Amino acid sequence: MPEKTRNPLEPFASTVSILLRIAIGLLVSAVVFALFTKGSHWSVSGLTDRTICVHDNDISSGAANTGGLEYLSKPGVQATNAGVDLCTEHATAWQRTLRSLGDLPAALFGIGALLLMWWLVRGARQDGPFASANARRVRWFGWWLIIGGLISDNLTGVAKILLLRTMLAHSDDGPYLIDGLTVPWSLLLTGLGMLTVARILSAGVTMREEIEATI
Repeated sequence: MPEKTRNPLEPFASTVSILLRIAIGLLVSAVVFALFTKGSHWSVSGLTDRTICVHDNDISSGAANTGGLEYLSKPGVQATNAGVDLCTEHATAWQRTLRSLGDLPAALFGIGALLLMWWLVRGARQDGPFASANARRVRWFGWWLIIGGLISDNLTGVAKILLLRTMLAHSDDGPYLIDGLTVPWSLLLTGLGMLTVARILSAGVTMREEIEATI
């Protein structure tokens, strides 16, 4: 009895479909609960929060100031609380905007990546796994990981620093904007890998077309 041919798009196709449905469901649920449920603890990226907070990792307090951490360490070893939360109950529009920019870029980047993967899977189902259009779809996904990931990470980091500086008594004591800049190496390398895969697919499609033309 011949062995059943497996779908080359699985389990990737089913995983992408499930994750996209979950992401959309969570997003819609969060918006509905935050906007229409009185006293809800749901938050839409700080837009509906009464209190806006930001965490500063550079400020630490010793055991002598916290009263109770000394039992964690051996004699001669100082226990510290790393970081401090700064909160305001009277946030300005600018602070709420910065708070949102601390979360929204990552969420939008993730949803965008899921949509591009769904677009790739949908195209592969319609046109076949080795269609020429798939190389273009993979290339779009690769550039999204590189450019989108770079913008998302840096926008989030800079927004958090700007928000922190609005809550400090002396903004000059806060970190510099350059401290919020980063390079997402994992996304960069994955994106470059996708661009390479796109070139391989494109070359393979061209070779197949040339072979079919000579037959």
